[in-house]
Amino acid sequence: MKIDTIDVYNYGKLHHLHLQFTDLQVIYGNNEAGKTTLINFILDILFGFKNRQANHPYAPKDKSQMGGKLTVSTSSERLVIERVEGKKGGDLSLFDAQGNSVANERLQQLLGPINRDVYNKLFYFDASAVETIQKLTTTELEERIRRIGVVGINQWLGLEKEIKSETDDLYKLRGKKPELNQKLKEYDELSQEIQRAQMQYTEYLELTQQIVQGQTEVKKLQQQEATTQKELQKTYKDQQDWSEYQELQQLDQQDLTPKPGYTQADLDQLQRLQTEIDFLKQNVAKGREQVQKAQQRTVPNHYQFYLQHQHQIDNLSDQLAQAQDQWQQQRNLQGQLDSETSRLHDDELETGGATAQPFTDADYQRVEQLLQQQTMLQNAEQVPTRQANATPSHLPIILMILGAGLLCLGVVLGKSLLIVLGLVGLLLLGYGGYLQWQAGSQSSATHQDEKNAGQLQRIADQLQQLGEQYHISGVNQSLWLTTLQTSIKKREQQKARVLKLQQQANQLARQLTDYLQQWQFCETFLHLQEQPVAQQLSTIQKWLAGLKDERQRQDQLDQRLREDEQQLTQLEQKLQQREQQLHAELTQRKVANLKEFNAQLEQEQQHRQLNQQKQRLQQKFTPALVSRLQQFSTKAELEGQVQRLENQLQQIQTQLSKVVQTTTVQKTQLQQISRDGTLAKLRQQQANLEAEIIDLSKQWLVLQLSFDWIERVLNEASHGRFPKVQELAQRYFAILTDQHYQQIRYQQKLEVVTKDGQRFKVAELSRGTMQQLYLALVFALTVSFSDEFPFPIIIDDGFADFDEIRTQRALELLETLSQTTQIIYFTANQSPIKEAAVKHRIEL
Repeated sequence: MKIDTIDVYNYGKLHHLHLQFTDLQVIYGNNEAGKTTLINFILDILFGFKNRQANHPYAPKDKSQMGGKLTVSTSSERLVIERVEGKKGGDLSLFDAQGNSVANERLQQLLGPINRDVYNKLFYFDASAVETIQKLTTTELEERIRRIGVVGINQWLGLEKEIKSETDDLYKLRGKKPELNQKLKEYDELSQEIQRAQMQYTEYLELTQQIVQGQTEVKKLQQQEATTQKELQKTYKDQQDWSEYQELQQLDQQDLTPKPGYTQADLDQLQRLQTEIDFLKQNVAKGREQVQKAQQRTVPNHYQFYLQHQHQIDNLSDQLAQAQDQWQQQRNLQGQLDSETSRLHDDELETGGATAQPFTDADYQRVEQLLQQQTMLQNAEQVPTRQANATPSHLPIILMILGAGLLCLGVVLGKSLLIVLGLVGLLLLGYGGYLQWQAGSQSSATHQDEKNAGQLQRIADQLQQLGEQYHISGVNQSLWLTTLQTSIKKREQQKARVLKLQQQANQLARQLTDYLQQWQFCETFLHLQEQPVAQQLSTIQKWLAGLKDERQRQDQLDQRLREDEQQLTQLEQKLQQREQQLHAELTQRKVANLKEFNAQLEQEQQHRQLNQQKQRLQQKFTPALVSRLQQFSTKAELEGQVQRLENQLQQIQTQLSKVVQTTTVQKTQLQQISRDGTLAKLRQQQANLEAEIIDLSKQWLVLQLSFDWIERVLNEASHGRFPKVQELAQRYFAILTDQHYQQIRYQQKLEVVTKDGQRFKVAELSRGTMQQLYLALVFALTVSFSDEFPFPIIIDDGFADFDEIRTQRALELLETLSQTTQIIYFTANQSPIKEAAVKHRIEL
């Protein structure tokens, strides 16, 4: 039986847990992760809950219903075992691979004689087993290895040791202190005295001879009884094996040749194909639904409108940048226009108004002559006036007096200052004389000034008339022929520039208006009415950006649709390939579907079971055993032989009883004829001593027989099962010892053989090697049981105390074991399984 999956509903700290197991399944988890909980869950599902949920140690804390299921497979079937909390171990439900209900009795048939306790002894191994081995003495470990295979080994060994101790207290072969040894010695001494006393009695001697003959006859009959009893026991065994012997003969007559293509691997392959086909069908259905949904998607109204007028909108969209440039140009032109208009206003102020006109050529010459005449007259009038105004009448006299004084002062002071003061004095005398002369000539110029003033007034009147004629006001007449004429020309040029800018701005405004008018068909979505030009352009730009985003989204949806359609095509092609592959596999096996394949596989599995049964029976029925059974043609003949042996045994026992009775009578007569008082006294002492010896002998015999029986049971149990596990144990022991030990032999005692042929008894091995031998034998015994009762082996950190090398070898051994028996290994140590590169690992 192999556990394929585990589904925990609620159990302890585990809730809604699903696990898949392989042939070698390693489950790693730290302490308190739930490893022990999972082990107990497996046992509870297989063998039933020990307690109701209220008292169960792994009852869920949230009061949810405790339970779960295991999916197990055998060579012939796949079974789902579900158990939830309930009476008598829980409510059990069984289902086959198709989900059909199966009778609960099938689980008991599957488990056979294995209950929870037996499973724990045979198929469960944990660290406590290693700890127990480590605590044993060398002698105890040797005895434990020698007794491998006996259920309840600890109790048997303890009882055997206790009986042996009590037996030795009563009697030892060469002992002196045991009570029976002392009584026998006393009896021998007393017998010698009696022998000397009774030699004189002839009848006593005859009776003694008859007694000896009777005792010889008793021994002979006892030997016949033992021989017949032994033969009868063999015949009983033959009677028990007869049904299997007939089964082996029937199997030899059947054709059990396996058909190719009907193994569990083939079933797994076909089931994987079918599972993949079902999965692909689901994906194809989902893909078709997704494609259909994408094809029927709803397109927004504004994008539908765009699709209907795509050419017109795209053309206008292409012109939007130009329109925005025109708007920017218009704004720039308006700025220039405002600036040039301001400059024109300044130019008008410089020209004395906006109506000032430029002079004609004749008037220009006339104004030029008038201004020249005016300038000449003004200059002639201003010169005497400046002189009169600049020179007071008394100044010349003062200057001359100062000059004369300085000359005199220089003469007085001497040569050092004469030159300087003399020069300054001469200058002052000269300048004062000049001023005096000029004052004398001013009176003659007064009359001429009056004449010039009249001419200046006439010139001013003419210039005023010309200013009014050309609308010149507020401008100095001296600027009329220079600055004014230049400013007027500049003003006219500025007017022309302003006019040109205004025309350009108007033209751009018309172009923008025409462009915006073309968008009126989109008014439902744009709402451009009563919006400024800049806002209209911004609204259009935003609307076009939204269309662009929507178009990208629609393009993405279209691309996704194409990808979905392509993926759907690939899935449909892959589905067709897998269906063709499954059809080819089924056609190759000459079946139409998986149901027919399962039926044929079940038949092949039955044949394999029969082959295994045949091999087991062939191993059991040795040539000697077959030769014994061939003596009987029918079961009735065998039963007749049993009856004959039973009758023969009864006759021997009857005859033996008669001889014993006769000997007893003779012993009584011998005692009665003893007439000598000393002999009678000695005889009485002998009788008393004999009674004590008999009582002690009975006690010793009972203990010795019990010891021998236990010894024989242990030896037969170990030696009888050992040939079945010897081959496996040798392989496992070789793996654990890195191929150092190659053979395990069991003759009178257990011994091992190295690869170079050296033999060692168990007592000669090191303690560590004894532990490895014990583990090899335990695993071999477990695997040998799995042939008849194929259960998974659960190991709960069984190698926790091993060093790195021993752990790696133990993991190698588990790999080997998993080839025939499922191994579930629980551990809290992560490093060894990482170093050993364990593939199938679950972390709790």
